[in-house]
Amino acid sequence: MRPPVSQAAAPGKVILFGEHAVVFGEPAIAVAIDLETKVDLIPDETLTQHQVNGEPLDTYKHLFIEKAINLLWDNAGNTTRLNVQTNSRLPSAAGLGSSAALSTSTCAALLHQTEQFSETRLARAAYETEWIGQGEQGSPIDTSASTHGQAIFVDKEEHDNHLWTLRRSDSTWHVHHQPLERMSFVIAHSGEKGKTGELVSKVQMYHDRTDVAQKIIEDIGDTTREGQEALRRGNLARVGELMDEAHELLGMLGVSTSRLDELCRTAREHAHGAKLTGAGGGGCIIALTDEPDACREALQDERAETWIVRSARKGARAWGHRGTRTVNERH
Repeated sequence: MRPPVSQAAAPGKVILFGEHAVVFGEPAIAVAIDLETKVDLIPDETLTQHQVNGEPLDTYKHLFIEKAINLLWDNAGNTTRLNVQTNSRLPSAAGLGSSAALSTSTCAALLHQTEQFSETRLARAAYETEWIGQGEQGSPIDTSASTHGQAIFVDKEEHDNHLWTLRRSDSTWHVHHQPLERMSFVIAHSGEKGKTGELVSKVQMYHDRTDVAQKIIEDIGDTTREGQEALRRGNLARVGELMDEAHELLGMLGVSTSRLDELCRTAREHAHGAKLTGAGGGGCIIALTDEPDACREALQDERAETWIVRSARKGARAWGHRGTRTVNERH
């Protein structure tokens, strides 16, 4: 008998507002983008250990895949080894949610394989995988955006359009669907690689030791709330202005770089606004623009690798011998 195959895909994301501040209970808005990670998963009784892309599963190389398999397969008592194949269009360490997309798509394939696929289960499993893989820190914003697609609003309070609630230690995140018209972004890679865990720890230390950092975090939260209202009104010019403000505040937290600042200034000549996305320390900037070609050309003149992307309509989905499942199929 042909082994049952489960396949899954999950999008990356950009954070429009709220990175770092979301860890401290402030709101954030993330937008899924049309760059994806895909995973094929095949149980194989001839294998003596799990394999990824033709190699034995290795903690260093395949950290998030290993955590997902442990959580949803090994710990459930399954003894058949898995053959996992991955294909991603997302650059790593770029603030585009590459690890979250990998965690989410792997969990989606595993849940499909065990006939447990649903939006809420996937959101919880993907966050658990990412949280463990990142040293038991971080918020669920990346994995929630990858799970749901479109856009999400995360806050410590529950509002309309609520999707699910996730808790970790003393932190609670209520995740909501954020209505959003399709938007175009130009993404430019700084050529620098940021280390999420180190940057999250750095901001945590700064926040705990100084009143200044606490005020910056609060200001980022206020900017996010204003951004949500501007999105509701469809006022992209105001969204862009607030993106610029958000970038300046993140710079005050010490997570921007001179290269990221330079790319933002260049992008703004052809964009409503621009800011770093993700943890910072390198990685990418995003520019919200109605002139993507001109914006991209200007950034390429700065020797930046660039992408033109749009907000993604679809979140994670899985398919295979049991048919296609999407995150719209909720309990």
